[in-house]
Amino acid sequence: MKKVGVSKEEKQLSYYRFFEQELAPVPEEKLEILKQGPSKTEMVSFEEKDLFLKGEDDNYCQIGFGVMKDGTGFVCNETYMPGVTVEMLDWWFPWHSVGSDLRYKIWDPEDHYFARADRVDYVCDPNVPMREKTWGVSHYIMEDVGPGPEFLKLNFKRPKDFGYDERNIGTSKCSSMVCAIGESSCAAAM
Repeated sequence: MKKVGVSKEEKQLSYYRFFEQELAPVPEEKLEILKQGPSKTEMVSFEEKDLFLKGEDDNYCQIGFGVMKDGTGFVCNETYMPGVTVEMLDWWFPWHSVGSDLRYKIWDPEDHYFARADRVDYVCDPNVPMREKTWGVSHYIMEDVGPGPEFLKLNFKRPKDFGYDERNIGTSKCSSMVCAIGESSCAAAM
C-alpha cells in the first residue's frame, strides 16, 4: 500500500522516523476471521454496552464484524500492544489532534491524512486531566476506511454522556475509555 503524503516540514520533525516504520503485519488469525465473513454471533447491543466493561460479554462476538438484527453494522476487535500503558493511550488521543498532521498519519500512514481538534486551547491546557482532554472536543478528520478518503467529524464525549456507567471505568476490565459519535456519510459510535 502507498503511504499518504507528508510535507517537507513534517519530514523535519523529531518523530518523523515513526512514520517511516512499517506497520505491524495483520495477524493471520484476524485475516481468517475476515475470510469467514460476517459473525453469526452478534455483539453486545448499544443499550447493554456496560456488559462489555464489566467483562460479562462472553456470549457475544469478541472479534469479528457483521450486522445486527436492527440493521446496525458492527466491528469487534482486540489489539494487543505490549508495553503500552493506560497513560500512553490517554495521552495519544489528545496529542494526535493538535500540532502537525504527521501525528495522525503515524497512526495509519496508509489511510490517515489529518485530525484536528476544534478546541486546541482546551486540549493543550495543563490543568485539564489527560483522560478528559477529548471530552467535549470534536476532531475534524480525513481518512480512508475503504472506499477512498472521506471527511469525518468525531464528537468526543465523556463516557457517562455516551451512556456508560463510569463506575466500570478504572477497573481491571476497563482501565480507560475514549468515546465519540461520528458524523460522515455513515453515522458511527466509537
